[in-house]
Order: sequence, then C-alpha cells, then structure tokens
Amino acid sequence: MARDSLDMSGSDSDSSILDSIPDGSVRLASNFQGPTIHLLWRATSHKFEDRIIPLSKPAKVGRSVAKLKPCPHNAIFDCKVLSRNHAMIWFENDKFYIQDTQSSNGTFVNNERLSKGSEESLRREIYSGDVLQFGVDVIENSKKVTHGCIIALAKLFLADGTEVKAENGSSDRALSKLSVSQSCALVQALSNAEQRESMVKDKIVALQDVFEKIGKATENSWQSIIDEERLLNKIQALEAQLAATAENNNSAEIKRLINEKEVYEKLAKESLSKVLQEKLTALRKVDELQFLLKTTQDNVYKAQETNQLLSTQVKDLAEKVDSMTEEASSLTETHSQEKAALSLEISDLQKELQTLQHNVSTLEEELEKARRKHESPISEKGLIIENAVSEAEDKISLDSSQGETKSNKEEVIRLEEIVNQLKDNQTKLESEKEELLDNMSDYKRTLDRVQSDLDGKKELSIQLQMFQRENARLEVELTKAKAAPSQQLEDLKRENFLLREKLADATSPSLRQRRSSPDAEKLKQIRSLQIELSDVKERFQKCQDEKLEMRREFDDLAKEYNGFARQLSTACRNSMIPLFLIIVAAILVSRPFSEVFGRSP
Repeated sequence: MARDSLDMSGSDSDSSILDSIPDGSVRLASNFQGPTIHLLWRATSHKFEDRIIPLSKPAKVGRSVAKLKPCPHNAIFDCKVLSRNHAMIWFENDKFYIQDTQSSNGTFVNNERLSKGSEESLRREIYSGDVLQFGVDVIENSKKVTHGCIIALAKLFLADGTEVKAENGSSDRALSKLSVSQSCALVQALSNAEQRESMVKDKIVALQDVFEKIGKATENSWQSIIDEERLLNKIQALEAQLAATAENNNSAEIKRLINEKEVYEKLAKESLSKVLQEKLTALRKVDELQFLLKTTQDNVYKAQETNQLLSTQVKDLAEKVDSMTEEASSLTETHSQEKAALSLEISDLQKELQTLQHNVSTLEEELEKARRKHESPISEKGLIIENAVSEAEDKISLDSSQGETKSNKEEVIRLEEIVNQLKDNQTKLESEKEELLDNMSDYKRTLDRVQSDLDGKKELSIQLQMFQRENARLEVELTKAKAAPSQQLEDLKRENFLLREKLADATSPSLRQRRSSPDAEKLKQIRSLQIELSDVKERFQKCQDEKLEMRREFDDLAKEYNGFARQLSTACRNSMIPLFLIIVAAILVSRPFSEVFGRSP
C-alpha cells in the first residue's frame, strides 16, 4: 500500500520509491542487496524519519550519543526514553528476530512487552506489518513535559525483495492477519487509550494535590480546635481564680482599689498627654532644624558645583593658554627661520647685485674701449684705401696719357689688384663694424636686463623692509595675546582661590575663626543648631522607643481587659453575685495601670 507521507527527497543512495511486487505487497526500493527492515513512522510516535536498515549484520536499536548519531540506515533515535543499548534486530535462517537488551522502558511487539523490568528478553520472530514500540511515554513532573516513545510499523523484505508476512493459522500472530488499515486503526485506538491513560494520570496528580491541600486544611482545623480547647481550659481556670478571689476579698478593699485605679488612670493620661505634647514640640523643632540643615547642604552643594565648574573652566583656559603658547613658540620659531632665510637671501641678492654692477661697469668700459679701438682703424684704413685708389687712378690716367708700355700695363694690373684687395678689406671692415654694432646692441640689452634685475632687487628689498615691519607688528600682537590669557588665567585662579576659601569657611570649623564677626556668629548659631538637632534627634528616638513600649503595654492591657471582660460577662450570666465579680475584675485590671504609673516618672 502506498503511503502519502513517504519522503521522496535525498541522495541516490537513500532515495526511496514505491515498487510493486508480484505478490501484491509494496516495499521501499533501495540499493541494499541483502535483507532489510523498513521502520515507518506512526502518528502517535516521537518524530523521526522513515528508516531503511540493512540486516546483513545485527542492527542495534538505541539512543543517540556523541559518537553514534541517527541516520536513514540505522536504528539510532534522538529520543530520551530509549536506552543506549535498547534492543537488537537481526536476520537468521530466512527469519527476522528482535530481542530486548535489558532496556529501562521495555520493547513491545504489537503492544506486547518482550521482557519484565530490566531483564534481557528471549528472541522473538517478527513479521511484516508488526508494530514495534521502543520505550514508553514518560512525563517529567518538574517541567510538565511528556517525552514520547518510538512507535514504528515494520516492513520486512528478503534479499530478492519478497515481503515476509505472518503465516495463516498462527494463533500467536493473530494481529498479523489484520490488514494494514486495520492495524493502523488498532494502533490509533491504542494511542487514544494511551492518551486517555495520560489524562487519567494528570487527573490523579491533580487529585493528589487536592488531597494534600485537604490534609493541610484538616491539620489547620485540628490545630484550631486544639487552640480553642486550650482557651476554654484557660477560661475555666480564670473563672475558678475569680471565684477564689471573690471569696477572699471584701467590698471595702474593692472600692479602695477602684479609686486607686481611677487615680492611676488619670495620672497616666496626664503624663501621656504631657509626653505627647513634648514630642510634638520636639518634632516641630526637628523639622525646622532639618529644613535649615537641608538649606545649608543645598548651599554647600551649589558652592561645590560652582567651584567644580570654575575648576573646569580654569583647566580649559590653562589648556588653551598652553596650546596658544605652543602655537606662539612654533610661530616664533617659524618666523625666526623665515627671517634667517630671508636675510641670507637678501645678502646673496646684495652680493649678486654688487657683482652685476661691477660686471656692468666692466662691460661699459670694454664697450667704450672697443668702440674707440674699432672706429679709429676703420676710419684710418678707409682714408688710406681711398688715397691709394685715387693715387692709382691718377697714375693710371697719367700712364694712359703718356703711352702705354708693357711694364706700365703690369703696374696697372698690380695696382688694380691692390685696389680690389683694398675694396675687399673695406667690405670686411664694414662687416666687422656691423658685427661690433650688433655686439654693442647685445651689450645694451644685457645692460638693460641687468638694470631691470636691479630694479626687481630693489623692489624685493622694499618688500623685505615691509615684511620686517609687519613681523615686528605681529611680534607685538603676539606678546599682547600671550599676556591676555595669562591675565585671564590669573583672574580665574584668584576667583577660584576666593571660592575655595569661602567653601572652606563654610565647611571647616578651623577656618570659621578667620571670618568676620557676623559670619562667625552665624556659624556658631549653625553649630549650636546642629548640636541641638542631634540632641533633639536622640530625644526623639528615645520618645519613639518609649512610645513603642507604651503601645505594647497598652496592647497587652487591652488584651487582658478584653479577656477579663469576656470572663466577667460569662461569670455575670452564670453567677448570682454579678456586682462582686465586677469589683474583683476591676481589681485585677487595675494592676497593670499601677505598674505603668510606677514606671512613668
């Protein structure tokens, strides 16, 4: 039969599907080749996953421990009612057996326990369709928690996949003849019966609690009856004592005692009223002194807070002064470094300026010398060339006029060559003159650039002087800034010192003498008030103690008076001489008042 609750998830090794078998049975398919037992979870069982357990070797049923954890192919369950070695299941000679191995809560096959107590059972053959139960449900009373047992429907399969069912006609396997649905119904009925049994157990526990409460109430009632009997016996004894007292005393003695009692009561009331009045006065004075003390404490607390606040401000200002001092020192150091660097730079610039001025003067002198040197030779050479050219031309003209000869022609040619050479020299001199003029223009430009550099250096010197003046001004401001926080710090220190003196004057008796006469008188008054306050507190405590003692005595008197009043009323109803008994009761009641009056002074 297919089950709707089969787990279809898992790996290939432990996945299970429904396989139909030719004989009509159904099994969970697995990869195990040998005999297997399938344990299917029942609704009334402790929760567990369906198991497919190979029985090629015996399988142990037990509780989960550290080294042995539950898995889909073993019979280990995470259940508290199981023992570690609860039972064994094995396959032998084509049969499946189960045996209880001295478990604490037992092993059941079809609701039949295999062994009694913690004994090891005999082996028992099981069949497919049997209901196996390991352990029983356990109720934990401390936590009101029920721990369930393991209940499983067993499916047994041989190595070839054949399901092992019970044989027909077997009287001790009557349950195996039932169908699976009938078995499920039977298991459900058993679970319902177990639930009813658990409900009955809960009711029994509740009834036990009720019986315990009834027992306690009965004990209390018996105790009250015993106390009542004791009180009755005491009343009888007091009645006997009253009767004996009535026989031994006369009426004159009783009247005298009654008068004394009235006098004692009057005096006691007066003393009580006087004491109460004194207590009220003392309480009022205590309240006034407490208010004065609270006011003084508030003033001291405020002064302490002010002192603390001022101390915090002084610390903050001191930190600020330190930071400003550090900053000023760093600025001074930076300024001195910059000043030294600038002075070095100025000295270098001045040296460079002197060098440039010297170079300029040298260049001017050289330029003037070159100009003089080149102008005079050029002019002289030009004149010489011109004279030579003119002489040559004159000579040529004379020779041509007188007649040319061969020697003259050679001379003319020579003179023409000289003239040409002189012309070439003149062109060279002109080119040299142009080069000299270019060099002079370059020298002039260099001189202008040097002059501009000198002007820039002058501007730098002017800026340096301005920077020095600004630096002097900043140094003055820095000294002023240093002086201002130090002055504020000194003022705050003086104020803090004055406040500390005031606080010390307000709290220390040794410093109170340094104050002025009105302050000293006030301090003396406060001191005297504090002393009076302590005395009043002591008296108030004594009065409270006396008040408590008097209350206890009055309570005792009231109890005695009530008891005697009840006794007198009973005696008056049962006696022929009520007046005599009342007088005797008054005598007995008057004794505590006389004791109180005796202690009151």
